[in-house]
Amino acid sequence: MTLRVSGLGLVLAAMSTLSAGTQPMDRFEAQNLALKEVEKLSRETDYQKLTKMVKEWKGQPRAVRTSLIFHLSERLKSTKELKLENYADMFVISRILNGRMDFHGHGEALKQDVFLENGRCAWALENLLGIQLPPFEEKMKADDLQKARQESCLRIIAAMEAP
Repeated sequence: MTLRVSGLGLVLAAMSTLSAGTQPMDRFEAQNLALKEVEKLSRETDYQKLTKMVKEWKGQPRAVRTSLIFHLSERLKSTKELKLENYADMFVISRILNGRMDFHGHGEALKQDVFLENGRCAWALENLLGIQLPPFEEKMKADDLQKARQESCLRIIAAMEAP
């Protein structure tokens, strides 16, 4: 059985009901806000600002968070290279191992390659949901990328179903 990432949208839509006591947000409005935020995540070049942005997402209404998860998961297929600055206190493990990044003996170790769109989105999903996803790294084979996306979808759905 093959799980398609696009099917995650149906699951997320079904789970996007708001908790009692919160002001409902129009689904279209939530989708637009989330899409703008994910586009901003891909454009942002400052690592410290990325970290702050994702922390702020946790305070968004459930409909927005659900839409964020949908848009982030859709971009797990993108291997587009992204610019990043101000990351002195962070390193990407796969880039160190491949000789593409210098290790200065300290800093936050990231499994996800935040210099790639799929890695940055996986990193954001991990932080938003408090889960670990398979690593998204440079030069992944198409089959490995597909398997990582499928496994990510399963973990995202499990995290969304958790109380």
